[in-house]
Amino acid sequence: MAHQPTADALARLAALIAPLAGTLGGAVGTTFGTMASVFFAIYFDAIRMTKEAFRASMTAILVALGVVRGLGYWAVGEYSRDVLVTVAIALPMMLAGIYIGNRIHTGISELVFRRLVSGALMVSGLALLLKSA
Repeated sequence: MAHQPTADALARLAALIAPLAGTLGGAVGTTFGTMASVFFAIYFDAIRMTKEAFRASMTAILVALGVVRGLGYWAVGEYSRDVLVTVAIALPMMLAGIYIGNRIHTGISELVFRRLVSGALMVSGLALLLKSA
């Protein structure tokens, strides 16, 4: 029979992981941009955020990073006509993705949401391991 960790042991583990994941998320986000979202997801999961708070916080972080990055690109003249055309083409698809995501998010339970986040983290970690091999 497999050993099941107690709620107290899980809480202690989360207390150790949360500050590390938050620090890594801030450092990676400052250095590279949205690559930090994995660390933020780990942090939010470790502190047991509700799915609504998780989504709102992740969205706020990614929007803030996107705006700051966009201003930086604008400051150095990186917005060419081709970039603006690509944005215009992608915008309807992004809006459709937001709509579909909203429908899925409101229709799933907290448990399913946590499992999806954990699965996404495992898949992204596996992809990084395979890429580096």
